[in-house]
Amino acid sequence: MLIPKFAIAALAVALAAPLAQAEEQAAEPAAEGKRCIPIQRIKSTRVVDNQHIKFELTGGEVLMNTLPHKCPGLSRNDPFMYKTSLSQLCDLDTITVLQHIGGGFMPGATCGLGKFVPYVEEKKEDKDKDSDD
Repeated sequence: MLIPKFAIAALAVALAAPLAQAEEQAAEPAAEGKRCIPIQRIKSTRVVDNQHIKFELTGGEVLMNTLPHKCPGLSRNDPFMYKTSLSQLCDLDTITVLQHIGGGFMPGATCGLGKFVPYVEEKKEDKDKDSDD
């Protein structure tokens, strides 16, 4: 059975379109950030302020999570906890601020996470250049 040339061309176009679209979508989330990170890769966290948390992952990757809203009580000195039924921490998950009470902790505000965006620390030289302008 012979297949007409136009049918082969149509099939090639039909197969190429989803591939191109998938490549575009794969590139897009990197610019917008990751929705989830594997919990087992979280090496440490550091609260920057009441709306930003840095996540250091194994392999040297550092991601910044910007919460959609300011989180009351979230500060550099107070720890937080998260609970998820998955093996990933995602932008739909929440954190709960833990407040020091006596010799223990008491749950405080619960706040939603945002996307995980690659974090690049500014070099001191770059900061000095900006202040000279």
